[in-house]
Amino acid sequence: MINTKHDFIVFDLELTKNSYGLTRLIEIGAVRLNENLLMSGDSFQTFVDPNCKIEPDVIALTGITDKDVANAPCGVVAIDLLKDWIEKTTGKPVHKSRLVDWGGGDVAMLRHECQGMNWPYPFAGQSYDFKTLALMWKAISGKRIDRETGLKSFMDLLGLTPIGNYHRALVDAEATAQVGQKVISLLQHGVYIDNNYYSLVKG
Repeated sequence: MINTKHDFIVFDLELTKNSYGLTRLIEIGAVRLNENLLMSGDSFQTFVDPNCKIEPDVIALTGITDKDVANAPCGVVAIDLLKDWIEKTTGKPVHKSRLVDWGGGDVAMLRHECQGMNWPYPFAGQSYDFKTLALMWKAISGKRIDRETGLKSFMDLLGLTPIGNYHRALVDAEATAQVGQKVISLLQHGVYIDNNYYSLVKG
């Protein structure tokens, strides 16, 4: 169940690959949902120097260029900037907040980046995946879950509007937060399965 007694730091990463096929960060974006699941209005964005050329298809998809990341911090420094922002915007130690992403892969990427540089992972061990939550809502609502499972598809399905073009970290983080807000609100009403009532969100 979702425990809404924490601040949710909803974030997104944009990525490229170097000549060895290793995934590298190029942008981090984040927004905060407070413990009442309200958008705080605070946001975080930084480019990240991947120490390689950005792939042409990534440039085409995101609009992020080598010039954008040329003077950006490296991965672990950017992660520390995210940690500092979380503590500033929440007024609490970083482990009191919970990271949230879309699909779980971005949390794993943050861990991988820290491990690769022998850098301490600064965030709480528990995190949330709003894509899994959205798929659960879709399934119990009787909707098909074998197609249209992307972030944009859920935004369209729920009648939500992004703040900009998808495939930019802050835009996708904010969209993930919107989907999470909406789905949690729907799940707070609970569901009936085989005539039994289940509350899926812990207030």
